[in-house]
Amino acid sequence: MRRFADLFKEWWGEMSGALSVPFSFLALFNIASQRLLFGILAYLALWGLVIAQYIERARATERCVNKACKLLEESPAKYEFSFNAICDARAHELRSNKQIITVCDELKKYGHHHPFESLESRVPKKDWLEFVRHAVRRPKIRIDQIHGDYFDLAHEWPKMKGYPEPIEPIKGQLIVIAEMNRILD
Repeated sequence: MRRFADLFKEWWGEMSGALSVPFSFLALFNIASQRLLFGILAYLALWGLVIAQYIERARATERCVNKACKLLEESPAKYEFSFNAICDARAHELRSNKQIITVCDELKKYGHHHPFESLESRVPKKDWLEFVRHAVRRPKIRIDQIHGDYFDLAHEWPKMKGYPEPIEPIKGQLIVIAEMNRILD
């Protein structure tokens, strides 16, 4: 319910700001042209709002990709796993699962590891945004100090969501790297 209230508040802010100019313009012409011009211009103004939201989502996705790439390049020891980088790049603040998928695909395109590499059997694509949000908010996940402890969350995920336990395990080499980092920290 809170998420709906936040979305409504954001929508209302955008509508009141974006539509105030078109509505004042429409008020001047509504006197002469009755309701037809008002309807046409209101429709066009709403389409302008939809396009503005689409552009903002694309910019947020691009900012997340840029920040994650920068973190992976500047601190390869700290960000051994791309998942940690997208968490620090604030991927949990993105609005849709499609944006997370785009971020992951872009990281792969730029030569980094896919953040959900070897987790696909445990965390389906439709849950990626929820998984990232859960990983960031989870008290024992410390993405800035211990690399790879999101694997524990990935092991628990099918149980938490009521999915059947997958047969395919997480790649052994990734778990070994995570455990070595825990020992070294």
